[in-house]
Amino acid sequence: MWYNFDVNRFGRWLLPPVLRSDVLLAILKVMLLPIRQVYDAFYRFRQSVNRKLKVQSTVLHLEKVLAEQFFLEPGIIYISTSDEPTGTYVHYSQSKMPLYVHSRNEAQRLYLREKKGNPPGVAFVVHVPTFLCTALDAADDLYKGIHLAEIYNLINYFKPAGRSYRIELYDYYE
Repeated sequence: MWYNFDVNRFGRWLLPPVLRSDVLLAILKVMLLPIRQVYDAFYRFRQSVNRKLKVQSTVLHLEKVLAEQFFLEPGIIYISTSDEPTGTYVHYSQSKMPLYVHSRNEAQRLYLREKKGNPPGVAFVVHVPTFLCTALDAADDLYKGIHLAEIYNLINYFKPAGRSYRIELYDYYE
């Protein structure tokens, strides 16, 4: 992208090939050091803004509701953004098979599918500690799926419409 920029390399390219000796390149690096520091500050700021933009009020609310339901401290049950690609879906009840609207760009295809079908990607992942539920199947769970059913009900009630999710279990250590 346009923000990936190597200041030293750019300075070396602007220097004519006749003048590219080791001494002049070292002096050029020193002269470009303030520009490099400004660029690094910009890049760190951009990364922090991207991190803040990923956190939404819905995520914070879901985490808070789940923590309060099980009397846990904030952060024990947490939500992360899924890396799986999600597309734009149009639900049409009379459709018999998944179709897509033609597009030259694969990422911009608009899929038409049935209501009962599952989208290929999930929007977010809910990470639940194993002391609440030991398995995602109620038969294998130590608590017979009671906590897992509560988690599913709360998420389905409070999640944004049309968003899919997945629950992953993790071992919690203090």
